[in-house]
Amino acid sequence: MRFSTAEGQFDTLAAKLRAGDIDFILGALRPPEYARDLKGEALLTDRMSVVVREGHPLTRLPKITMDDLMSAQWILSNHGTPSRILFDLSFTAANLIPPVEAVETSDHAILRGLLLHSDLVTVISSHQLHYEIAAGVVKVLDIALPNTSRVIGIIQRMDSRPSPGALALMTAIRDIIAEIEDPNST
Repeated sequence: MRFSTAEGQFDTLAAKLRAGDIDFILGALRPPEYARDLKGEALLTDRMSVVVREGHPLTRLPKITMDDLMSAQWILSNHGTPSRILFDLSFTAANLIPPVEAVETSDHAILRGLLLHSDLVTVISSHQLHYEIAAGVVKVLDIALPNTSRVIGIIQRMDSRPSPGALALMTAIRDIIAEIEDPNST
């Protein structure tokens, strides 16, 4: 089998999904009212983490506060994305004005490069930087942002009849997530 992946803004991917150009989307589920022609299958609930490079000045603080985060320079995902909405809501829930981004991008390659080579701070799912965290080149800061949980899943057309290859890939994704969620299950 041969697979091809595409990364992009959700609305662009949803248009490709509707047109039959892609088989499914793996990402943050949208509310049912977003589109009646799409169905989402929840796979896991994820929480956003504040992440910096190893040796970042914030890693030296004994306790990190929302005020410390207010003065940071941020790499943030594009306005309107689920992670950006949750980030902004976490600050407004604390009666703070959300920080303005120094860099706005949903491109993970750019985010990784900037994060590793600057004092910029980001908020992202720790799953998305798993290997960098495991290698010790980036650190998850010990501060929980309120209201930053989101459901990640597979999104398909309501009338979808996936190909055998797409079915195999979705099954593999489900199996990997089951293993991540319960490492003792294998």
